[in-house]
Amino acid sequence: MTGRVIDANSKAPLAGAQIAFLDYERRSLNRPKGSTDDSGRFDLPRSYNYYAFAFFVHDIEGWPLGRWGHFLRFSLPGYQPLTLDLEDAAHERGIFNDNDHRKITLGDIPLSR
Repeated sequence: MTGRVIDANSKAPLAGAQIAFLDYERRSLNRPKGSTDDSGRFDLPRSYNYYAFAFFVHDIEGWPLGRWGHFLRFSLPGYQPLTLDLEDAAHERGIFNDNDHRKITLGDIPLSR
């Protein structure tokens, strides 16, 4: 998942914005987390989640979608935090399931003061 965090008024890139996944109740998840670089850009790589079943362990590569990561929150001191619905963002970009391994490009994410 990639994108760039910008100031909503000036359109200037915002370095150091924090990015966190939230569950369906909008509680912050421990991982994955990220932040923007000097150009306001972020790149959250897919992570591996391991699920143990009765007879085998299955790994799933992807973002923590569903009840484990339904939202993405962008925050930076001095700005109002912004929360995106990841399922809506994925569907808007033509990605409909976790088996689709295309990177989701969110584009510019504007934060307001």
